[in-house]
Amino acid sequence: MRWLWIVCCLIPSVSWAQMRVSVTVLDSQLGKPPLERLRVKLVIHNDSPKTRLFVVPQKVGQALTETMTIDGREVLRFDAAQTVRWHRMRGEASFYVFTVRGKGSLRVSQLELQRWDDSKTVNVWMLDELRLGDDRVSRSEKLNRHLRIRDAQKRNSLRKQTFKPATTAKLTVKKRKKARLRWRRGLAPRPPAGAR
Repeated sequence: MRWLWIVCCLIPSVSWAQMRVSVTVLDSQLGKPPLERLRVKLVIHNDSPKTRLFVVPQKVGQALTETMTIDGREVLRFDAAQTVRWHRMRGEASFYVFTVRGKGSLRVSQLELQRWDDSKTVNVWMLDELRLGDDRVSRSEKLNRHLRIRDAQKRNSLRKQTFKPATTAKLTVKKRKKARLRWRRGLAPRPPAGAR
């Protein structure tokens, strides 16, 4: 046991998680039942040494699969002062694609997510690669290590692309994470639509 303790102390600590994610609800508004629109603060820490793509569904509780049908892509810039471009995919599952530098972080406030039931988790995937058909979605390399988007509602749509026929998104997954929703102080989750 003594030797085991010594060996463990000599091994450098390693972050096996490689990603940390938090989703905090800042505000919520009711749409046509059962829709609830959430404004959230999304925080992603990329603990791996490589720049990675992260996929975040627009619907709370939305399942992701490694192959999905996509009929549209939008290239976004959330802040006029930023040159970084993000992607929003539409189709079988609508989702955002964010790039985060190795050992870096991304903080996005006022990002809109949709909640259709009492789901309380957001599936976030770290990718090795994302392909739309035969095209590889590139990672933006001109990134600050720690990025902050103060208001995701202030965004410009730089380009919209429609796929006819629909194309296939292939996600090569590195890590999967279920981030549980947290509500800011003073804000409570709404009951399911049937209980209102």
